[in-house]
Formats: sequence, structure tokens, C-alpha cells
Amino acid sequence: MNVFWRELRTYRKSVLLWSAGIVLLLVASMAKFNTLTAGGMDVNQLLDQFPATVQAVFGMNGLDITTIVGYFGVLYLYVAVMLAIQAGMMGADIIDKEEQDKTTEFLYVKPRSRARVLTAKLCAALVVLIILNVVTLVTSCLLAAQYVDLATVVLELTLYNAAYAVLQLLFMAVGTALAASSLRPRLAGRLVAAAVGVMYFAYVLVTMQPALDWLGVASPLVQMNAPDIIANGTLNGLWVSIYCVVVVASIAACYYRYPRRDLTV
Repeated sequence: MNVFWRELRTYRKSVLLWSAGIVLLLVASMAKFNTLTAGGMDVNQLLDQFPATVQAVFGMNGLDITTIVGYFGVLYLYVAVMLAIQAGMMGADIIDKEEQDKTTEFLYVKPRSRARVLTAKLCAALVVLIILNVVTLVTSCLLAAQYVDLATVVLELTLYNAAYAVLQLLFMAVGTALAASSLRPRLAGRLVAAAVGVMYFAYVLVTMQPALDWLGVASPLVQMNAPDIIANGTLNGLWVSIYCVVVVASIAACYYRYPRRDLTV
């Protein structure tokens, strides 16, 4: 239990900074929404004239950005990438930071197994993910309530956050598995960051060229994109199940590999 609280104390500043970043992004973006809706122009018609590349990069395809749900659908892409990066980097860091800080001997000479330490670390990481997810949902709801009746959009906002949660768990689990399995755990964070980049660029390519939809297997953003969430009123159950299997397999690999890996002291 001491390890759990120690990890939470270690990440308190990170949680505050990431929370502030997400809140600032949402608040600043909603100021732009106010400008768009107050101008009296047909913004969607204007955006249709943008090149397909621009629309794909900024996640505007298939969305009516003059509505709260559509506008948050555009923000969904940016917030999803932010949360995926944070979760993946934390997942890798929470496993190998003793080796980076040269405090391995201090922790592992104590009378507790590596599996027990790993469990405490993962529980702390999960709490951090929950805090960031709740901050995102509460901020989104408070901002949306300034423009529309919250009851009319709360389902979509909740689904967006459910997708965020899947991405957070997925990248956190993959990050921990990479760090626990690698002989050079510092590389795990870079690999996770690269994976987020691949996810984003695969989404852009598929959005630009639907013929490349086979690339969607490399991008959860394709399988859980904002237009589909709005249209279907739910997440893609098949892909959510697949991602949950990946999460479980990654955590299992972490528990298998980490107790058997030589630690750098």
C-alpha cells in the first residue's frame, strides 16, 4: 500500500499539468466555437472547400461543427491523442523509473514480491487515468451546458469519454508491457509515443482515402471515430472487445516478464 501512495504522490504534479492542459484546450476551443456560431456564416459550407488533407488532419470530416456534438467531435481527436500519449508514457515510466532514478535497490530489497509492487504501481496508474478522464468529462459537460441543454448532448460526451478510457487503458497497458519486457526499458516510452503517431497518421490516411481502410486495424481512432459515435450512439463493440483483450494480454505479459527480468541498479 505504501508503494501505491508513493506512486500517486510522484505523479501528482503530472496529473495537475495534464489536467490543466486538457482544461485549457477545451476552454480555448469553446471560445472559437462561440465565434463560429455568432458570425452568421455557413461555416460548414466554408469548411467543405478546404482540401481533404486539411479536413482529415484536423478531424473535421463528417462533422457539423456548428453543433456542440459536432464541435466536440473535432476536439475528440486532439484530446484522444493527448490522453493516449499521457497514458502510454506513464505506463512505461511507472515500470522503469526506479532504474532511471537509480533507486532499484531501495525498493526491491524490501520484503515484498515484484508482483505485489507491480500491482500497486498499476493501481496507482489506473487512478491517474480515472482522474484525467473525469476532469475531461466534467469540463466538457460544464462547457457544453453554457450553449445547449446538457441532457441533449450528455450521451455523446459520455461516449467520447468512454472511447478516451479505452485508449487510455490500451496505451497504458502496452506501455507497461513494453517496459517490463524490454532489456532497455527507456525505449518503451519512445515506442509508445511512436505508436500514438502511427495511430494518428493511419487515421488521417484512412479518412483521406477510404480505400486504405485496411490501415484502420492500426488505429483505434478509425474504429472509434467521432462521426460513427454520433451516428450509431455507441462504440464499436467488436473493436472495444478486441482492445480489452489486448489490455488483458499486455498486463498478463507484464506480470510474466517483469519478475523474471534483470533490473539495472
